[in-house]
Order: sequence, then C-alpha cells, then structure tokens
Amino acid sequence: MLGVYGYVGHYPLSVDKPANYSGYDEFNQLGVLGNYSRKEGALVGSLYSGKNEFSRINDTAAPFDSLTAVDQKSLGFYGELQLYALHPRVQPYFRWDFWDVNTDLGDNEVSGPLVGVSWRALDNGRLVVHYQQLTTKKGASSEEKRTSLVFEANFMF
Repeated sequence: MLGVYGYVGHYPLSVDKPANYSGYDEFNQLGVLGNYSRKEGALVGSLYSGKNEFSRINDTAAPFDSLTAVDQKSLGFYGELQLYALHPRVQPYFRWDFWDVNTDLGDNEVSGPLVGVSWRALDNGRLVVHYQQLTTKKGASSEEKRTSLVFEANFMF
C-alpha cells in the first residue's frame, strides 16, 4: 500500500501557553505513507513535512509585549516493523521516530525507538503496551531524554 495524506489545522495557542503566544497556530502537513504486509509481518512507514505560522509574544526585549511572526517548517519520518509469525493474536513491533521541529534551526530534532506488543484479545478489540525513549536535542551540546510506558485498550464498534 502506498498513499498520500494532507492535514490543515487551526489551533488556539492561548489554550496551552497564553503568556508566550497570541492568536492561532495555522498549520499544515503533507505526507507519504507506505505499508508492505505479508503473513509473517509488515513494514510500515511515513515521511512528512509541515509548516506552522503563529505569533510569539516578545517579553524579553524592547518593545515589551510586541508580537513576532513565526514561520516554521518541520520534517519527520517513522519506520515500523511488525511481527505476526510468533502468534496469531500477539504481535510485537519496533518503531523508530524522527521529527525535526524547525528545519531552519540545527540541533532541535526529536528521535528515538519504541518497542511494543499488541494483543488482539477480542475479535473487535486489542490491548497494547509500548515503551518509548525519545531524545530531544537542545543545542549543539545538550539533550533531554524522555521515556514513557503506555497501556491502551482499543475497541471497534
């Protein structure tokens, strides 16, 4: 399977950080998706790029409380390997994520592995657990690591 997707959004920034941002984040994203499946497993991936336009409140330099227009481009991808051959209802998977938040700036990328298991406990539902470790670059010499453990219950109606 090969496909293309597009996304256009309009998000109120005052919901998250009213002291830092004003107005709305006008954003869009365009991507290519791929999925190659066999009875033993699947390879899944996506490559996508995006653009955000928003206003940042300038409170550290004169004139204070002025607005700075931001036009930010991003680029990302993920690749996932799913294994079906071990058990018909239990599928482990491994994924690598990468996202460059602002392609005009260096050393701000987020990347890392994800390892998970999906158990199709019912014909119309599944339980999933995954562990992810993301590394965010914070300039040329610093980085931040975040880990998460997620449990999900998904049901189709």
